[in-house]
Amino acid sequence: MYLKIIAFEDSVQRLAGMSEKERNKAIKKIINKVIEEERQKKQEEASPRYNNSETKELMRSSGSQWYFYNPTALNFGYSEFEKKWGIRKLEDNWRRKNKSSIDFSIEENEENEEEYDETDEEGYELTNIEVTGNLKDKKTYLDHIPLTRQKMKESTNRIIEAYYSLGNVYKEFLMDDNESINSYEELMKRYPDNKYATSCYYHLYRLYMEKGNIAKSNYYKNKLIKQYPDSDYTKLIQNPDYVKQLLAEQNKVMKYYDKTYKAFKNNQFPLAINRCEKADSLFPKNKLRAKFAYLKALAIGKSQDINLFEAALKEVISNHPDDEVKIEAEKTLALINTVKTALSETENQPDSSKSSLIQNMYSFDKRSKHYYVILIADTVVEINKLKNEISDYNKKFFSIINLNTENILLDLDQHLIMVKYFQDSDLGIDYYNSITVNIKAIPSLTEENYEGFIISEENFPILFREKQIEKYLSFFSANYLEE
Repeated sequence: MYLKIIAFEDSVQRLAGMSEKERNKAIKKIINKVIEEERQKKQEEASPRYNNSETKELMRSSGSQWYFYNPTALNFGYSEFEKKWGIRKLEDNWRRKNKSSIDFSIEENEENEEEYDETDEEGYELTNIEVTGNLKDKKTYLDHIPLTRQKMKESTNRIIEAYYSLGNVYKEFLMDDNESINSYEELMKRYPDNKYATSCYYHLYRLYMEKGNIAKSNYYKNKLIKQYPDSDYTKLIQNPDYVKQLLAEQNKVMKYYDKTYKAFKNNQFPLAINRCEKADSLFPKNKLRAKFAYLKALAIGKSQDINLFEAALKEVISNHPDDEVKIEAEKTLALINTVKTALSETENQPDSSKSSLIQNMYSFDKRSKHYYVILIADTVVEINKLKNEISDYNKKFFSIINLNTENILLDLDQHLIMVKYFQDSDLGIDYYNSITVNIKAIPSLTEENYEGFIISEENFPILFREKQIEKYLSFFSANYLEE
């Protein structure tokens, strides 16, 4: 498989390097080949499968019982073959019924075709390529050719990945050290600055050492040390105990993070923030940097202004774009922005409207979109675990509704876990009743450890701003439960 990837990507890159005229000519040859193969196939299918009367008569008269001289057995076998495989051309890979695998070959230049340069004289193939679409349409082939800088980069990356994987397969599974060496060396020869350079040099150093070729082993060892003096592989060569020391260091980081998280859970937010800030200097380039940054942001959210919380989340997203914490930070940030926008709209209302809003606090509209909300303290449950349980519950009992589960801090330890959206209050109440009846389906919840209610999209920003839960629960009971 990896060899096919390399051959294919090399071929399409070469096509990409041609002039448009040369490329079109090459594709035309490929299409002509497809058309000719179709013509031959139709001709074969139209021909009688078995039409040699003299041979038939000879077989009947021979009375031989050997399979291929017995017409009854032969025809039966052919019928059984056709039932299973269909009509197949005698060729390699005949078992593949619906293949769109094309052999692209560009032959040597004709004397009167001066457009091709001398490098084309060897010819080359794009072998066993899975091509979808109309095989007689030029666009089908152009789609596979990397004609932009980005596509060429992606193609090159596929070659690098294939060479590296090939070397690993030969080394770890096929125990073929020679082919493994060839793969790593070819990769380094073609792409000396690839992302696997340190690993390749280290593998080559070890492979040649095992083969007893000390000169070659030292050659790759010295290249690794000289070009990548700070890599883990270099440190491993220079210090055989480096792996043990590295594991010990990682254990220290984990213990430090666990203590920091414990401080956060115990509402020691200033201590948690301080420990997160020290982590980088105590453990440079540790693999938990993103988690420390996100934990620091959460501690800020628990103890400081919402604007500082927002800034801390943005910093997590900016500094750790490839870590899983980015997704959680983005969700929380989006929720904060929604609340801030709603609050801003409320603040911009005329004074008379504000007075009315303060007086009546909440408005009731059955037709509004609603959230189902769980108010719960993170001292009694693991919030992420509870969110997962609610998501599982929704998939099991409300799979036809596209429900999302989010959470936001209401105060130092109270979380609002929201399930949204319900198109009106009736759907929201149905969900509320379902949770109440099936509470055992969500193991983290008990009847005593949470408050559950539904709230309209318009009322939620008011609840979040005022943080007067009892007032809203009274409004909820009067308007939603006593109908």
